[in-house]
Amino acid sequence: MLVGGEANEPGYVRELRKMICAANVEIGGRCGRHAIEWIGALSQERIAMMLNAADLFGLASSSEGWCNAVAESLACGCPVVATDVGGNAEVLGGAQNGLLTPLGDSAALCRAIVEGLQCDWNRAAIAEFGQARTWAKAGRDSVSAIESACERHAGRARRSA
Repeated sequence: MLVGGEANEPGYVRELRKMICAANVEIGGRCGRHAIEWIGALSQERIAMMLNAADLFGLASSSEGWCNAVAESLACGCPVVATDVGGNAEVLGGAQNGLLTPLGDSAALCRAIVEGLQCDWNRAAIAEFGQARTWAKAGRDSVSAIESACERHAGRARRSA
């Protein structure tokens, strides 16, 4: 199931629907049903309910910063398979919470999804890890990173003086 609203990109919906249809013809023809369904934008409560019920969350994006979808999945105790881009490795926090695959390696992504579906994940520990990332902690981490960068910059300035 694909969850999410329309992106503000020209042709996004048309291309997404075309890819879903092609995949459903290929996969559905073998198993007799649709493999992919796009259900559109949902409320936060509904998304949380789906993540709590899901066996696995998948994200095959080509670029990310700090991916809220991965963080939300973890907070719901849902293990993640994602591409190793942007901050996904940092958000994931380790193999106990999910699996990362190289960008552009669809075979590795498929293997990780199959492996992830076969794992006996500790969903309570995943949820505990995911819920530990509060806004207060994010703020403290940001201040710490800025202070560290300032200290490094001051150290370089003293050495070059």
